[in-house]
Amino acid sequence: MSPEIRIDERRLVDLALRLVSTPSFTGSEQAAAELMRNVLDDLRLQVQWQQVEDGRANVLATWPGTGGGPSLMFNGHTDTSYSGREPWLRDIPGFQPEGFEREGRIYGLGISNMKGALACYVEALRSLIDAGVRLKGDLLIAAVAGEIEKTQQGADEGAEFRGYAAGSRYLVSHGGAAFPDTEIILQGDNVKLILDGHTQIKNGVTYSRFETVPDAPFTSFEFNAPEGPYSIFGANGNLCTSQVKMPTSITAQSGAVLKQTTLVEPEGCPNKLTILSHKVKNRSITLKVAVPGAGKLSAGGKGLETRTMRSTGRGVLTLTLRAKGRGKLRSEIKLSFAPSRGKKLAASATIRVS
Repeated sequence: MSPEIRIDERRLVDLALRLVSTPSFTGSEQAAAELMRNVLDDLRLQVQWQQVEDGRANVLATWPGTGGGPSLMFNGHTDTSYSGREPWLRDIPGFQPEGFEREGRIYGLGISNMKGALACYVEALRSLIDAGVRLKGDLLIAAVAGEIEKTQQGADEGAEFRGYAAGSRYLVSHGGAAFPDTEIILQGDNVKLILDGHTQIKNGVTYSRFETVPDAPFTSFEFNAPEGPYSIFGANGNLCTSQVKMPTSITAQSGAVLKQTTLVEPEGCPNKLTILSHKVKNRSITLKVAVPGAGKLSAGGKGLETRTMRSTGRGVLTLTLRAKGRGKLRSEIKLSFAPSRGKKLAASATIRVS
């Protein structure tokens, strides 16, 4: 029987009112972050505090899953577009950091952008906990500073003008184990340059941007992404058993742009042939096999057809064999991989065909 998941409307509204009634104009979000931290602490989550700068903070809470599933983050900003003290707003109750209800609606500065959403995130998670639901993947709630579209220019300087996802940029580039920094090493003739990049998430895609690349010739580059469940490559699973291609854009000082798809070649992977899965349907056997590099894969066995396939690099190959004749069959599939360089590798699996 599926658990009953109930949203407590009163509890949701009360939190929304508390958030709206906590002033958090861009540059002064710390009080709202402290409120979120306290609420998330009460849920016994793993809560991380990030001091973005004086008077500004992010809060990241994690509800760990049981394992084996994708992770999901709810991200919302605590800053508001206005303070309510502006001459054109100071006499309008609904645009003040003082939340109130009227005829089934909530009024107050930031309720729609986006303190109401933060309250919804918390209540959604709380309802899952109350219902005894357990997810496979981690569920995260991030309350970040500085999303509003403001930037410093001329005499307009200071934290109140540092918006444009300042908090989210800090979140993904200063998250420790959650969002580690990335690093790129350029190598050429007598040249080795180490550059630090900022990791960001945009439209569901995690990417790293390196703001300044020195004017130096290089023939290759090495990309370092620390391990961890939320690393830049975390969504790709085990890089040693998959082939990952990274879109790369390099801009020269002249303005010329080189765009290419770069095959990611991880270091330290074991040099072995691995059968990831095998599936029998009717008299066909489909195998997924992780190969360590370029080469030729052969598969066969007693009572089975022989199949070969070539790989251009590290990755996963899918091949299908058919059982010969009719009737039940129990056989050992033998796989052989001849790499472009090095010794042959072997693996096997026992299958039954009914």
